[in-house]
Amino acid sequence: MNIMRTLFLALIAFTFVLQSCDTADKPADNEYLIEGKLANAAGMTIFLDKWDNLTTATPVDTGIISKEGAFTLKKPIVGRGLYMLRISQDRSWILVLEPGAKLTFEGDLNDVSVYSFAGSQPTVLLTTLLKDLAAKNRRVGEINQEFMNAQYGGADQNQLLAMQNEYIALQQTMISNLTTFADTTTDPLLAVFAISNLNVEENADFLKKITDKALAQDPNLSLAKEIATKVAESTKLAVGRPAPDFTLKSPTGQTVQLSSLKGQVVLIDFWASWCKPCRAENPNLVKTYAQYKDKGFTIYSISLDKELDAWVNAIKQDNLTWPHHGSNLLFWNCPVARQYNVNSIPAAFLVDKEGNIIGKNLRGVALEQKLAEVFGS
Repeated sequence: MNIMRTLFLALIAFTFVLQSCDTADKPADNEYLIEGKLANAAGMTIFLDKWDNLTTATPVDTGIISKEGAFTLKKPIVGRGLYMLRISQDRSWILVLEPGAKLTFEGDLNDVSVYSFAGSQPTVLLTTLLKDLAAKNRRVGEINQEFMNAQYGGADQNQLLAMQNEYIALQQTMISNLTTFADTTTDPLLAVFAISNLNVEENADFLKKITDKALAQDPNLSLAKEIATKVAESTKLAVGRPAPDFTLKSPTGQTVQLSSLKGQVVLIDFWASWCKPCRAENPNLVKTYAQYKDKGFTIYSISLDKELDAWVNAIKQDNLTWPHHGSNLLFWNCPVARQYNVNSIPAAFLVDKEGNIIGKNLRGVALEQKLAEVFGS
């Protein structure tokens, strides 16, 4: 009898251990669980941010990466939304979280483009889209650099035209991929995220179609409401409209007002020291400025930095010699960025001598073509 009782108690204990092991790696119905492995990041802190809107993300969780590269994040969550795993602003990965979600993540800090998520179909779909866009954006940057090098190296017009055609084709493919994804996905959150990467003014009708559909599925989807508002306000920044005036302080504390530059063709360039695509584009801007500054072209660079030293050092390192630099060091809370509906950088607005917008997000080849048209060269 004592033996049977002992066996019975042992069985209960064993069953409890099995149940404990079975539930230890599962989130509760009101929690998320992320189990990750990030190579070359031992001892670092990894952050989980929640996107409050298209430009602002709030930290909601942190974890320390073990010497083997492993980390676990687990907390209660309310509702469904877009989140970002990050080590820093330029080393980050976007995902979808909801109550009860369990995701696994694998990546390498030495190459942030090599990563994978599992356990969440929306996140897997989003990752596929983002990787495709990132690869095409890298090629766009390469074409920009190749074009500038070829132009200053005396390449013939056929070579330059081939590069321009590839650039245009890539841009059109990215737009097509985003619109197709947004139009075919049944997930309103993913659809809205996809269209957030499209130019509002150029795609206003399509954006309205997608946001209307998303809000019919989820009336509380804040990202859809935000884009709908931007669509309604888009006419204020349409080509041909006056560029909204603003005043910012330079690194030395002097104020620089946009309207004071009337009489020149001005590129309003939104960037930051921490933005790798911005820094990669800066050599192209330096060459373009040198080519056209004596014809009446200038650049007004607006930094979304938070630290003065980082901003100033980047200006010096990238040789941004034009005189007009401004920032209020408020990161994405920059009022001018909001005024111009900027939710990703680099972003740019080309303004003519009368102060009217004549182009948007023209970089590398596209900017060169537009300035040649404006100055007749």
